[in-house]
Amino acid sequence: MKYFFYKNSNRLSRGKLQKFEDLPDFAKENFKIIKIYLKKFLNKDVKVYVKGSFYWGFWNENSDYDVSLNEYINEKEFKNFILQYINIKVDILPLVSEIDSVEIP
Repeated sequence: MKYFFYKNSNRLSRGKLQKFEDLPDFAKENFKIIKIYLKKFLNKDVKVYVKGSFYWGFWNENSDYDVSLNEYINEKEFKNFILQYINIKVDILPLVSEIDSVEIP
């Protein structure tokens, strides 16, 4: 197993995420919840993708949830919106490419 130091902690390097089903159950559940609230916030169906440490495979139990989508969104307003319902730390990242992404079902 390969470890490296990132954000003041040793992280296990699991490799890049290939498919959504490879995530641990707690992460799958939280990403699905985030997608539900993004749809409510935007009032339409959107494609949402896993990004950040969960995508690159070096997440830990305290990692935030980085997502991207191909819609403009006011990140600050969305963070305030979702925190009214559930305590999940979300960051919205720009979508660079759908090819190098894993979609949240």
